[in-house]
Amino acid sequence: MANFNEQYSRKNNVKILNWKEPEKTPRRTDNANEKAKGENLLQELIKILKEKVKVSVEPQEILAIHRIPGKKRPPPPKDETEAKEPSSELAKVDKEENADQAKDQSTMQEGGGDVKGKKQAKEGVKGQVNQRLKHYVEKQAKEMIKGLSSFSSKNAADVFVSEQLPSIIQGEKCNEKRVIAYSKMCVELCWYMSVQDPPMILVALADGDKMNTEQYSYFGRQGKVVEVCVWPALFLHTGGPLVAKGFVLPK
Repeated sequence: MANFNEQYSRKNNVKILNWKEPEKTPRRTDNANEKAKGENLLQELIKILKEKVKVSVEPQEILAIHRIPGKKRPPPPKDETEAKEPSSELAKVDKEENADQAKDQSTMQEGGGDVKGKKQAKEGVKGQVNQRLKHYVEKQAKEMIKGLSSFSSKNAADVFVSEQLPSIIQGEKCNEKRVIAYSKMCVELCWYMSVQDPPMILVALADGDKMNTEQYSYFGRQGKVVEVCVWPALFLHTGGPLVAKGFVLPK
């Protein structure tokens, strides 16, 4: 190639510069040296640690000094027969870990108490809601019964005449029109009184009771002892004011 360039330059009266390939940078082959340096540094570090903690420390045990909390310390080698006293550094780490665990347990206990308190409060609120719901349902049921009383009173009167009246008035008298009409009217009035909130109440005196002139009037004759209660007294509700006096036939 060099001879060709010289002939070409003489013939054409030009100068041709010979091109040279750039020198390649030799690759580093000192990895072994760096590895040796690293091993030397590691041995020096182990030596320093041995002098500091005054125990035999192997390379695999270096990380045990600053281990992650919660993980167990690697067991000692099997050929180690003599028990070694823990170093001050290891004891310090154990003490810190125990303190952290105690703190976590106390936090969990406090959190459990908070959860228990919240659960009790939730159950208390639930009980109050159920009580209010029960009261609301009962109130709405009473209002519905009161609203349907114009229809239900007639049904109640028919049931009373067909099932109860024959046991009260026996014979053909229970089939008389006037008795049936009067019985139905009484049942309807009693039904209207019972659907009130609170319901009205009828109180009748029994045979042998003392006469109470504030709540009952005499029927036919006067006396101090009741023989027959002709008509019971009507009260607005249990223990409430008197609406209408009853009638009593005394002895």
